[in-house]
Amino acid sequence: QAKGTYKFGSWEDHTLASLWKRSQSFSSSTSSHHEAPFSKLTLSKLLVLKDKNTREDYFAQQAAFVMLEGRKDVHAEFATSIEVEGFRPKLLAVRPVRHATNISAALFRQHVYVLFTLLGLSLPYRMWFAKHCDEIRVTVVKETSTAENENEKEGEMTTEGKSSWFRGKWGRGSSSSKAE
Repeated sequence: QAKGTYKFGSWEDHTLASLWKRSQSFSSSTSSHHEAPFSKLTLSKLLVLKDKNTREDYFAQQAAFVMLEGRKDVHAEFATSIEVEGFRPKLLAVRPVRHATNISAALFRQHVYVLFTLLGLSLPYRMWFAKHCDEIRVTVVKETSTAENENEKEGEMTTEGKSSWFRGKWGRGSSSSKAE
């Protein structure tokens, strides 16, 4: 399986987040101390090519990869995907709840879930747990531009922003084309 990495000049972050569904157990109350103790995060990735030059550069790199790898195998199939090291499409965020009773706080523990599972009650527990979670959708949007575009606005971005389009604790990222 061959892989190629999309080379670009810089990127800008245009990440979007939205509350998809409010927790049922806390949606009737609007006071700040009645927040849901958990948020289920659903993450997705989107690569945006800034302008015509960037699009042409991206497709030229992709075509060069396909031509190079296509010569090696007459039955090759090509697909393009975005791979980010350490990326997880689903996360559970925990928020401290100040006004929770001891009983409800104890029911959110992992060993309680294991106990319910052993008793054959995992489905009712998961349904109850889902009522205490907000659902949030986050689209990680990175807009890339070519090195030529960077020469036009030289000095606006640091070299730190050029190293990876998905930085920080998420790790390094790249857009890949694969030949199978």
